[in-house]
Amino acid sequence: MSLNVQQNHGEKNKPGPRASGLHTVASDTHAAVTSVQNTLSDLTTDKEESKYGKNLKFIPEETVTALTEVNNNPGVITTILTALEPSWWNRLDNPKALEALFNLKLNLNIPPEQQLAIAGILKRSRNSIKFSDRIENVLAAKKTIADLNERLKSDIKRIEEKSPKLNIASPKGFALDTVDLPAPTSLQQVPFPPELNALVQERSAEHSMDIQTYTENRLSKTVLDTVINGNIPVEIYSTNTLEVFGKLKHEGYTQILKYTTKDGDYNKYFCVNPETKKSKLVLMTLPGKSYQTQVAGSALLYKNAEGKSIPPENMRIFESGIDLKNTYRDILEAYNVKPETIIFGSQMFHDAFLKQEFKLEKSQWIQDPYLNAIIYHYKDKEGNKRTIVTLNMSPHMFGDKIKSFTSAAIERGAQRIIFNGTAGGLKSDLKVGDLVVPRQIANVNIGKPGQSANIVNNALNFTSELKGENVKIVEQHGTVHTPVVETMPFVSSLKENKVDTVECELANLVEAIQDSGQADSIYFSAHLQVTDIPGTEHTNADKSMTLDPSYINKDINKQSDMTRLVLQQFLQDIQPIKVEKTVPSSMTIETRYQDHARKLYVAFDTNKQIPLNFEVPQKTFMSIMTNILKDGILTDEKLAKIFDACQNFYKRYGFKVNVNLL
Repeated sequence: MSLNVQQNHGEKNKPGPRASGLHTVASDTHAAVTSVQNTLSDLTTDKEESKYGKNLKFIPEETVTALTEVNNNPGVITTILTALEPSWWNRLDNPKALEALFNLKLNLNIPPEQQLAIAGILKRSRNSIKFSDRIENVLAAKKTIADLNERLKSDIKRIEEKSPKLNIASPKGFALDTVDLPAPTSLQQVPFPPELNALVQERSAEHSMDIQTYTENRLSKTVLDTVINGNIPVEIYSTNTLEVFGKLKHEGYTQILKYTTKDGDYNKYFCVNPETKKSKLVLMTLPGKSYQTQVAGSALLYKNAEGKSIPPENMRIFESGIDLKNTYRDILEAYNVKPETIIFGSQMFHDAFLKQEFKLEKSQWIQDPYLNAIIYHYKDKEGNKRTIVTLNMSPHMFGDKIKSFTSAAIERGAQRIIFNGTAGGLKSDLKVGDLVVPRQIANVNIGKPGQSANIVNNALNFTSELKGENVKIVEQHGTVHTPVVETMPFVSSLKENKVDTVECELANLVEAIQDSGQADSIYFSAHLQVTDIPGTEHTNADKSMTLDPSYINKDINKQSDMTRLVLQQFLQDIQPIKVEKTVPSSMTIETRYQDHARKLYVAFDTNKQIPLNFEVPQKTFMSIMTNILKDGILTDEKLAKIFDACQNFYKRYGFKVNVNLL
C-alpha cells in the first residue's frame, strides 16, 4: 500500500503549492496520512493471523462514525481513501460502511467503476446474513478497535488542520524551481475569437444544454468557485507543455498543483508564486480556435451560487506560432504516408471492418502528440500501391483542426475523403438516431450560414440503398466551433435560417477541399448520426446518445452501414500489403557534404524531469531527418531545411534539437 502525497518527478515530498485555501497535503502531514492508511488496513485485514480476530474483514461501525464526522471537509476523506490500493475496496463487506460510502455521505467523487463495484458488494451484503458470525469478532476486538479509532480521529484532526479544501481524486503536485527551463520564445497573447466575444454578450441567456454541469465536469465546481470568489486570473495556452512551464517559472509561479476532473481532454493546473502568494488557474488545451473557444467559453459561462462568473478581463489566451498545416504535413512526410483515401470518425470500427471484409492489417500507427492515425496499405487490381488513413474526430481533428490536416493530406495526394460524424438535429422532424446526409454544408459560427461550398456529397447516391426509416436527406448542415456557443438565441437563429443539423468539423473539411483547387477531382462523401436535439430534453451536458423511443427494437441504419457502401466500390479485388517501418531511437547519419564524407550528429536537449512522453516526437524528428537525407547527399539547401525543422520542432514540442556536422 502506497500513497503519493506529492509528485516532483524525481524528488519526493517537496512542499506543494498553497493559496486561497487551495493546496496539496503538506509534507509534514505525510506521517499522519500514512498512519490513517495503516489503521484502515488493520481494520480491514483479512489475514488469519490478524491480531484483531480471525478473518476480520469489515469496517467497524465506529470507524464509519469517525469518517462521517469529517463530512464538512471532503478533502480529508478523499486524501485518505484515494491513498488505498484498489484491492482495498474489495475487502469491504460491512453493510453500514458500504451504505455510508455508496450514498456519498462522505461527499466523495468515487469513479464510476468503483461505484459499480461498491454497488455490487452492497447489494450482496444487504441480502445476506453471513456477516452475523463476524459480529463476535467485532465485540472481541472492541477495545482494540476503540484504541485504533482514537488514533484515527487524532490523525484526521492533524490532517484537517492542513488539508486541501479541493476534492481531488489523485492530487499531484510538483515544483518547477528544481527544473532548468528556458524562457519561452514563441508564446504570444491573442485576442478572444469573435465567437467568444459574442458568447460573452449572451451569457445571461439560457443555454441549449446544461452548461453548468458540462463545465463542472470539465473544470470542477470547487475550482471555479475558488477562482470566482478569489478573483483569480485564468490563462489558457495552446502550445507545448514546456513553453507553458517555462513561462510560469520565469514569472515565479513555481508551485504547481495538477488536478483531474470527470471529463475534459486537456490539462488543468493551479499555480502559485511562493514569493508574492499570488495564484492563477492554467488550462493547457490543444491548438486551434475551436479548442480555445470551447475551453474559454465554458469557463466564462459558469455561474456560482451567487450568479457570479469569471470576468472576461480576468482571462487571457496564449498560443505559439505553430503552423498546423505544416505540422501535419511534416508528420505525414516523416512516416512516408501518401494518404489516397482518408476516413474520418469511428476509427476502431473501420479497423475491424477493413480486417474482416478486406483482410487489411494495420501497416503503421502514428501516435504523435498532434496526430493519431492508423495506416493501411494495399494493391488495387492493377497492382498499384494504395493507402488508407483512418482518424478519430477527437481530440486531434476537433473543430477547425480538421481543415489544417485535410489541406496537408491533399498536398500529399489525398483523392477520397469519407466523413463519419455526429450532429445535433435542429429540423423539427429529426430524432436521435437518424442518419442524415446533407446537400449543402456551411460554417454557421455567426448564427447563420456562410457561403456553402460547391462540392457534391457522394453519400447522396447511397441513401436509397439503405432501407431503414431513419435515413434522411437534409438541405442545410452547419458547422460551429463548439457546442458551447449554442445558446438558445443562437440555436433559434440557426433554425430561422433553415439550418437542419449542426456539428463542429464538416464545413472546415469542405473548405479545405475547396481551397485546394482540386474539388472537381476529389471524391467526397459525408454522413452524420443525430445524437442530440439542442435545447430539448433530448440533449444533456455531454451530448450522449439516447436513442429516440420510436427506434427502439427496430433495425435502423448506423454510420458504419453508409461507410461500408461507399468503401465497397473502391476496395474490390485488392491485395493487402504489410509494411513495417521502424525509426532508430538515436541517430548519427552518414552523408556527403561538398564532396567529403561527413557525419551528421543529432542530439536532443531535453530535461527528464518534465512529465512528457518524448519518445514519439523524437522518432518523428528522426524520420524527418531521414527523409531529407534519403539520397545520402547533404547540401546547403538541405541544411537550411534541417535548421527550419529544428525550429518547428521546438515550437511544437518544446524540445531543442542540436545538429552538428562532424
